Amino acid sequence: MMSTQMVKKLVFFSVALLALAGCRYTPFLKYYNLDKDTDLPKFNKYSHLSGGNNGMRSAYDVTQYNWDVAVFPEKKEISGSMEIWMDIVQNQDTLLFDLSNHLKLDSVKCREQVIYKRKRDLVYIIFPKEQEAGESIEITFYYHGKPPNILGEGPIVWKEDSYGTPWFSTQTEGLGVGSLFPCKDLLIDEPEKCSIRLDVPEGLKAACNGVLQRTETNKGRTVTEWLVSNSINVYNISFNAGDFVKFQLPYTDINGVTHELEFHVLRENEEAARKFYAQTPKVMRASEELFGEYPWWNDGLKFVESTFSAMEHQGCIAMGSDYEIDWEELNTTLVHEIAHEWWGNSITATDYSDIWLHEGLATYGESLVAEKLYGYDNYLKYCRNQQYWGIYNKRPIQKVPNVRYTSWAAHADGDIYNKGAMLMHTLRTQMDNDELFLRILKDMQVEFRDTTISSAEFEAYFIEKCGCNLQAIFDRMLRVAEAPELACSLFISEDKSTAELKYRWAEGTPADYPMKIKFIAGEEEFFIEPKSDAQSIVVPVNVEYKIQPWLSGYFTTVPFEGKK
Repeated sequence: MMSTQMVKKLVFFSVALLALAGCRYTPFLKYYNLDKDTDLPKFNKYSHLSGGNNGMRSAYDVTQYNWDVAVFPEKKEISGSMEIWMDIVQNQDTLLFDLSNHLKLDSVKCREQVIYKRKRDLVYIIFPKEQEAGESIEITFYYHGKPPNILGEGPIVWKEDSYGTPWFSTQTEGLGVGSLFPCKDLLIDEPEKCSIRLDVPEGLKAACNGVLQRTETNKGRTVTEWLVSNSINVYNISFNAGDFVKFQLPYTDINGVTHELEFHVLRENEEAARKFYAQTPKVMRASEELFGEYPWWNDGLKFVESTFSAMEHQGCIAMGSDYEIDWEELNTTLVHEIAHEWWGNSITATDYSDIWLHEGLATYGESLVAEKLYGYDNYLKYCRNQQYWGIYNKRPIQKVPNVRYTSWAAHADGDIYNKGAMLMHTLRTQMDNDELFLRILKDMQVEFRDTTISSAEFEAYFIEKCGCNLQAIFDRMLRVAEAPELACSLFISEDKSTAELKYRWAEGTPADYPMKIKFIAGEEEFFIEPKSDAQSIVVPVNVEYKIQPWLSGYFTTVPFEGKK
């Protein structure tokens, strides 16, 4: 018989594999060393050191990453360098960077002699004297090794196609970008530019972020060079390679400019991919109409058949091989990843504790695109599904700031997706002004384009623009694990001549929680505004009664007599 500890390990690794599957299905918030009374994490000093914007990190501002990497799929190894350009913004003699201890750091070069020290997945660069604010410096890290891998998953997912040709893709969001290359792994610091020089075995075709600058084949190796001309989340910097074929689809954007959308897919799947990606122009059009112009046209937009399910790598979206339609004529994963170009890539959370701004808004983007293409009833149907599929209400959406989060996640952390989307749906229904609600989302993309914001900034902007005091809804949905809970029951008199709906907010929901709830009685609609004290309304007899939460926003129900 297996020990309890062994069972726990097997469960842990099973969850871990699910957690590494890809953006849309993966909460990447680490909960380990749990407090037995609260089921919440006890983060240690190292967690804060590695995940916080302390003085050794805030002292410099990264302006450009130049990544030169050779990939050896037969050994599952990489070798290369990362040149980091930065501006010094605070006097400091020690700078802190991230690099997995699975990777060997060969040397570090700078304009002056530096000493480097490693502690677990951190690298300290120690200068002989303080670097002064206002200076610009470059540091180049030379490194090699096998990126960390657990049960076949890691920052590089290695596979072969059905003909035995190597095929590999990178994914670092949630795993930690330092598992792939030296960097400053904080959302708050995005480089203004990035270059990638990728060296792979001859015969493989590469796809990376940005615009292809050069291709050269020599001595059995092919080198491609790519340039990203916009700021980019460090976890979006990526590469893919395999026996790819490329095809294009024309797309005319909301400004009337025609672009070529690129698709890099396995040769063996080209026919299925062409049929699948026919939906892309209409999804792009709907997304642009909702959120504004796609932010990165000068870097292009490509979709790559990746070795994992999906990831929103900026301008180089990883999409896996699941060429299936799952909603009307759409693949909702494709819709989700496209939405991330606005929510996550253009507007980025300042800290992983606010990652719901990426995942909740991209998930809500799925329902908005469904509405744009198929109508409001379809939108409500989609919201209903989001409400009933995978909201756990076990942990708050908003997390502890300034700590390191990784992919080893509990399912309960998945509420950053569907519950985050239902927060947005609730705000919309309670505003009862669709035109204004949608305009606020679109205006945000202008106001905060290509910047990082906190949840507090998002909330303040939204409340100011909508003119409604919705702070209680933000606070409840983001910072309290449990759902708002309505106690309600229908009571019919003994002679069946009258009916009365009794309702109140259940214990644990604030007495003044500001929510109007639609109640349907036959062909009639009533709106109730619960408080903690019991209220009632007389309703028609002998008709069907319904309280459908998705029509009003997000809450759960219990019988009026008591709790579930």
